[in-house]
Amino acid sequence: MERNSHIINVVAIAGMCIALSSYTTVFASAKDENIFTKTGNLKGGFIVHVGCGDGTLIAALGNNKQYVIQGLEKDHEQVERARHTVRATGAYGRLSIKHWQGRRLPFAENQVNLLIIDDGDTGLLASEIKRVLTPRGRAVVHKDCQIAALDTEPVSAEYSSYIKPVPEEIDDWPHYLYGADNNAVSRDQAVGPPQRIQWVCGPAYARSHEINSSMAAMVAAGGRIFYIWDEGPVGQPEKRFPSQWSLIARDGFNGVLLWKLPMPDWGWRQWHVESRWDNPRERASMLRQLPRTTTRRLVAAGQELYVTLGYEAPVSVLYAASGQLLHVLEGTEGTDEILLDSETLFLCVRDTDRTHTAPGRDFRLSQNNGGIVAVDPQNGRILWKSE
Repeated sequence: MERNSHIINVVAIAGMCIALSSYTTVFASAKDENIFTKTGNLKGGFIVHVGCGDGTLIAALGNNKQYVIQGLEKDHEQVERARHTVRATGAYGRLSIKHWQGRRLPFAENQVNLLIIDDGDTGLLASEIKRVLTPRGRAVVHKDCQIAALDTEPVSAEYSSYIKPVPEEIDDWPHYLYGADNNAVSRDQAVGPPQRIQWVCGPAYARSHEINSSMAAMVAAGGRIFYIWDEGPVGQPEKRFPSQWSLIARDGFNGVLLWKLPMPDWGWRQWHVESRWDNPRERASMLRQLPRTTTRRLVAAGQELYVTLGYEAPVSVLYAASGQLLHVLEGTEGTDEILLDSETLFLCVRDTDRTHTAPGRDFRLSQNNGGIVAVDPQNGRILWKSE
């Protein structure tokens, strides 16, 4: 009897050791949470945690609503624990757990911004890690996970990091017509006939063909896309349903929403006479046309975004990763077009006076007098103005 109880105690202790060992790397990961996001300055995107254990790290990282996170775990019991942890955050859906057998990651090419590897018994190859990472994407690997042919650099005592380089054949689209010279031809050599859908986001339809186009401008830079979109009710082109214009940023490789800024001083009421709405013939002609220069109000370059957040607003300089306002360029109210060339902003700045507009006629900035203003984008200093 004593011998049997001794065996039972040994088995119980061994079971506890096995259970505790399954949490070890997860606790280390949760403790080093800042290593994963701050090292790569990741403000938003798609994160995958291989060997997520009980989901502690995913719950901690999930406090940032700009992260979409999926945990991969081989152990069924740990999967259930992790799902329980994630449900408790109230963010299940944006955060999710998947049972995974190892070796091949269940994602398309160029889709993961941050790959955290805490399980060394997965059979992952360096080629598979490089396949799923986006350009500029980062893999953070625990020291106990040996992955051959993956060139990593230490970021802490426990982890090392690999960054996927940007292929030379990929190019940005910083202006409406690519460059400041209005030559709509990029240097991108990766573009070709579509073979699959990389990602999809809503809405599926624009608001209506009886109202201004829902898309006012779009550019791309640094692996992100930026666009001005009317999020008003679809299929309801009535005056009582106002426009809801926003400047929206998404990850260009996986479509994750990074940030959004409302643009209340944008829309047909800014450039159309409201009295024309009551005449059906007038309404049909006026609401199907955006001012021609709205597409030229948005320029992206590196980590900065230049935009007019209202129809008569000055140029705002935003941090592309988060949408944070860096500064407003003084003296640029009424900017009708933005160009960036040779690290200098060239702005077409017009008079915002509406008194010259004939009664019953639409207001267009392009009809007013103006001039060219050259600005240093780093400090906002005006370099010169045209007469």
